Amino acid sequence: MRLAIVAMVLAAIVGPAAAGQAYTAPAVRLAEALEPPADLRADAIALLKAVRAGDLDAVGGFIAPKVTIVSAAIDMSLPRHTEVVDVSRGGRAAVAGLGPHTGGDWDLPPDVDVTSFLADMELDYIEGALTDGQPWGLDPKLPGTICTYGYHEFDPGEVKQAAAKLGVDGTSFVMVDEGEPVLDKPNGRTLATLSAGRLYALDYDTDAPTDWIALHLPEGGTGFIAVGENGLQKPYAAGICFKKSGGSWKIVGQASTGL
Repeated sequence: MRLAIVAMVLAAIVGPAAAGQAYTAPAVRLAEALEPPADLRADAIALLKAVRAGDLDAVGGFIAPKVTIVSAAIDMSLPRHTEVVDVSRGGRAAVAGLGPHTGGDWDLPPDVDVTSFLADMELDYIEGALTDGQPWGLDPKLPGTICTYGYHEFDPGEVKQAAAKLGVDGTSFVMVDEGEPVLDKPNGRTLATLSAGRLYALDYDTDAPTDWIALHLPEGGTGFIAVGENGLQKPYAAGICFKKSGGSWKIVGQASTGL
């Protein structure tokens, strides 16, 4: 799921950057991993089994009557927004009701059963959320819940300001691991060591060989970082959130990031 979003970003066409411009790298508070309680883990396993069996009534039983949708754009200078959807009819209708809120871009095939199509989209989304390997965590947009992801908090306004100064798009920012070295050229000498608590702007105007990418340095100029097996890290949120109700855990929130 993360890699698909990253691929969309890398394919984006961005405007020309101001070469060598210094900027303030936006701060990001990294999500804290959370170990879900045993009963939530058990309910999540039961939900996953129902999803894989295509049992829409059983899956619908894990969905609360109202679900808060948290939507974000891949442009990090834009704020996330929420809406509440009524899926109280339950069963197949509840599953299909969440289908349009899975992020990305999609078109309905001709002569398709819309409800079945959307239900299948949501089944795929739930399965991905439960199996994509993200640590469980919290989302400030969904207080009181436990999510299949943790949200990395940052200020879209800071991203907008940095993007405007550099002349880049709001999709151009990445996170790095703590202590990430940035080099003067691929396999060259270290110019600086980057922090995990910042967002850094990519420099699309500077060519780099495969497995390397150019980066705008906060102090000005361009450096290079190696792109690992997992690609570039983005503070995007995607997954489902649960809250305990009536002795079992229900899906009460769904977050996605799309165009």
